Amino acid sequence: MPAGTQHVQQATHNIDFLTNFYKSHKYNDWAITVGFYSALHILENAIFIKKQLTYQGKSITIEHADDLPDCASQQKIPPPQNLSSTPITPHKFRNILVQENFPEVADFYMLLYRESRTARYKKHQFSDNEVTLLAKAPLGGIVDWSNKNFSTSFNLNLG
Repeated sequence: MPAGTQHVQQATHNIDFLTNFYKSHKYNDWAITVGFYSALHILENAIFIKKQLTYQGKSITIEHADDLPDCASQQKIPPPQNLSSTPITPHKFRNILVQENFPEVADFYMLLYRESRTARYKKHQFSDNEVTLLAKAPLGGIVDWSNKNFSTSFNLNLG
């Protein structure tokens, strides 16, 4: 699994990429997708730093969301009831961890998650205003939260 610094580097790389094409408004669907993946790496860095998390109210120690299935299995923590009949993807595990452990940014993260799926699979045209509401504002909230709580120095300069 990547270390926290690797997640910071990837998030910084994604944010730099987003900054370079965001203002053209030519690739609004990709702005939403890159915004989500920037947030994903910021949250993975938070998981790596915090390590002591909760999953379904039980204490766990992990360094990456991908560690959750093995950790839960070892501690005999069953999957959430609403997900027990479907395969739980790495994204779903991360979503659960974010919602339970980082409620301050969970709504921003989940909005980016949902809208990036929409951008990738259903809707490819987004207005400039939609991108501001769906990517810039939520990612900005996550960036500010990370800079304040995890001593990161992300610079989201989307104008």
